Amino acid sequence: MAACRIGRQQGCRALSSPVRSPAGESAGAVDGPGPAHLRKLLAGQRHGGALGAASKAEYPAIWSRIFANIDNVTSSSPVITPYYGCYVLRAMATLGHRAETLQWMRDFWGGMITEGATSFWESYDPRWTKRNFHTGLQADGLAGYYVSLAHGWSFGPAAWLTEEVLGVRSTGAGFRTAIIEPELAGLQGIEGSVPTPDGIIYVHAQRGAMTLELPAGVTATVLLSASPDTRIDLNGAPVRTRIADVPGYRSFQISQAGRYEVVSR
Repeated sequence: MAACRIGRQQGCRALSSPVRSPAGESAGAVDGPGPAHLRKLLAGQRHGGALGAASKAEYPAIWSRIFANIDNVTSSSPVITPYYGCYVLRAMATLGHRAETLQWMRDFWGGMITEGATSFWESYDPRWTKRNFHTGLQADGLAGYYVSLAHGWSFGPAAWLTEEVLGVRSTGAGFRTAIIEPELAGLQGIEGSVPTPDGIIYVHAQRGAMTLELPAGVTATVLLSASPDTRIDLNGAPVRTRIADVPGYRSFQISQAGRYEVVSR
């Protein structure tokens, strides 16, 4: 599990009408595989081309019809479980709304913390009673002390923050190769450590500057948002970059262990 430090997080609504399962029956809580339009949205790759059957031209409509008002919880809004909320995070970020994704995470998972959570619960909804949070929790058709207060499937934000904000993702067996691509999403900075079989990958990124530490045995591809005329220095000297497959990004590789300072200007 990575250790990440950032600023804030999340709230709960999601779909503006009751969710229906693939078989067509109404579902009160959004958990498990989820509705077909969200499954298709999550079926593709992070950067390239279409996401499943959705083209990029469809992203604005998907955002406005499904996610734009996710914080506007009403009495008829479906419950989103913390487990399924992790898929919602991925979908929102993939649509290009990372700042809104972070805010929803602060409201929702942060809402649990505000109500007294010391670990993340099996289920949560900001509308539930505040007098005794444990008696108000609902899951699997039951309520109260039956519901877990330390649910491993509710910790998806840790992985999402590590992979999509801190930007450290394994691309090879045993983390032999990795991508490092911090996305601040409106934050002033992000800092975290990711354990690998060969040691710790450390990243501290701010706008225009980044500190990396790599263990021996890991080759990292660093991806940075940069125009063709942006100068990128590695430990004080210009580094040769190439145009990445992702439009508007440049990349370079580091294959030696050590501490690196990356500056772009």
